[in-house]
Order: sequence, then structure tokens, then C-alpha cells
Amino acid sequence: MIDVRITEKDHRTVSLVITGHADSAEWGKDLVCAAASSISIGLCNAMYEICGTENISAEDNRVMIIVDRPDDITEAVMRTGIIQLKTLRESSPDFIKIKKTEVKS
Repeated sequence: MIDVRITEKDHRTVSLVITGHADSAEWGKDLVCAAASSISIGLCNAMYEICGTENISAEDNRVMIIVDRPDDITEAVMRTGIIQLKTLRESSPDFIKIKKTEVKS
């Protein structure tokens, strides 16, 4: 199961952590995992290239993005990736779960 954890503060995304493996098919043929990986790495690249976010890691079956200074641009980029992950969950609900947490200011 792919596990997506979104943390928001003041209605802005401040972190996104994606872990796990879909296990929807045998290794090398798992399209759900391939889609999640593509979305995740694309989001990391966009956050780095467009927003200058440097607190990004993608290793050991874990992708993590920490947004130190959330603004309208970081929020638009992060929301785009989150919408893509939600769309993937809609088509493959047995293989991906998404949880959002709001932290207080």
C-alpha cells in the first residue's frame, strides 16, 4: 500500500511524505506504483525548479517534501501533485491511501 501523508498549516501544504509500494502487480509491471513514482518525482522536480525548495528527499522507498516558506506558488505546485495522487487513488483505491493533517498555528 502506498501511504501519502499531507500536513497543512493555515490551509497551506507544509509537508508531503509518500512511502510504501502498491503491490498491485509483480515487480516491474506495477502500474500503480509507476504512476505514484512518476507523480512523486515530478513534484519533487517542480518544487525544486519552480519554487527553489531544497528540503526534498527521494530515497529508500520514501519521498519527502518540506515547504519551509509556503506561499501561493508552492501551494499551487503542491496542490497539483496532490490532485494527481488523489486521481490515482480514485482509480486504484485498494493500493493508495491519503491522510491529511492540519497543524495549528
